Amino acid sequence: MVAVCELATAYVGRMSCGRYVFRSFQFLALVGFLTAGCASTDLGQGSESSVVAIASSGVEESQGLVRSVGEPGPAGPKGDTGDTGPAGPKGDTGDTGPAGPKGDTGDTGPAGPKGDTGDTGPAGPKGDTGATGPAGAGGSTDGSACTNAAGVAGTVVSGADSTGLLLAYCVTSPVGTVTTFAGGVNGSTDGTGADARFNSPYGVAVDGDGNVYVADTSNHTIRKITAAGVVTTLAGTAGSSGSADGTGAAARFWGPRGPAVDGGGNVYVADYGNYTIRKITAAGVVTTLAGTAGSFGSADGTGADARFFYPYGVAVDGDGNVYVADRANHTIRKITPAGVVTTLAGAAGSSGSADGTGAVARFNYPDGVAVDGGGNVYVADTSNHTIRKITPAGVVTTLVGAATENGFSDGRGPLARLYAPYGVAVDGGGNVYVADYANHAIRKVTPAD
Repeated sequence: MVAVCELATAYVGRMSCGRYVFRSFQFLALVGFLTAGCASTDLGQGSESSVVAIASSGVEESQGLVRSVGEPGPAGPKGDTGDTGPAGPKGDTGDTGPAGPKGDTGDTGPAGPKGDTGDTGPAGPKGDTGATGPAGAGGSTDGSACTNAAGVAGTVVSGADSTGLLLAYCVTSPVGTVTTFAGGVNGSTDGTGADARFNSPYGVAVDGDGNVYVADTSNHTIRKITAAGVVTTLAGTAGSSGSADGTGAAARFWGPRGPAVDGGGNVYVADYGNYTIRKITAAGVVTTLAGTAGSFGSADGTGADARFFYPYGVAVDGDGNVYVADRANHTIRKITPAGVVTTLAGAAGSSGSADGTGAVARFNYPDGVAVDGGGNVYVADTSNHTIRKITPAGVVTTLVGAATENGFSDGRGPLARLYAPYGVAVDGGGNVYVADYANHAIRKVTPAD
């Protein structure tokens, strides 16, 4: 209380000295209240009273000293409620509530559409070979009489093939027996019979004494086989290609094909890769009859002036004239013993199948030629699938087959079908024998009635 009185007295003293103007009744009442119970105190210099009394709120100014203190006024009215303070800061986010219970499992959806059919699996392994069936009863024996499907009488020929399978045929013409005369294994060895070796031989010819001459193509040599089966190398060196003339092993060939032999034992060869025609004497001396090694073409001329384009087959007549199937030129050429080359039939560079005389006729990659005693030339017209005949005057006809119609059927003339015939030969009776390449057959063409 003392401290309050001292504070109020000091404050009132200041007001009396400074002549403050008070316009608030509430403030004057407060001062009166605080000083009401205080002892007499010096309120300023020369004061005689302990407090200053201010009678009413209408006093504008007070001067001098107040001698007595009035009764405290009534309490002032309650002050207005203060303005609402600003909102407090946002509280922290509450913790995440626990997970709700697992929902019920939904109903099963409808079945999806049927998938595509899968690919066919790989073929299973081949089954074991079945057991050999029982022998047939009542079959014809080898050599017995038979009748073929066409009603033609013949003779039964039977035997086992290379797999041991027993086969039987009704053969309506005389048949021969096949044996291996020489070779059987790839190589180049000379020797007798099966001891000898060859490498892709392409053609053979036989002389009047039974000696066989072989174009041993991939060995680049010409071989000779005696009637007793003794094989020797007549000219060339195995594995060494070239074009050199010379005797025996000194000579060189390049893929020789289609040999032919005349009555004097001279052998003629289509030297395919050299584009030349070569002549080999019985003593093995090799010369170039026509053409120039490494230079192809179609020019007629004598000796080296002539040109060939992959010559394939050759044949020689009784007068020493040589006939050549000039394959890539689609022509048949003739070479005299003096080496003069002419085009007997066809037109160089122009393939076709037309019959006609000389240059009017057309061939399509002819491969084989043969000549009979009358000077008629027979041609295996390979890509036309036909056998053609050329008279000494150069008149060309189609002996059998139909141009561009391949197949396998026997028959007369154009009714017969062959498939890429390669080689031909003719005997003294005018029968023509054909190596029917793609049919894997040997065909016989009899002379026209």
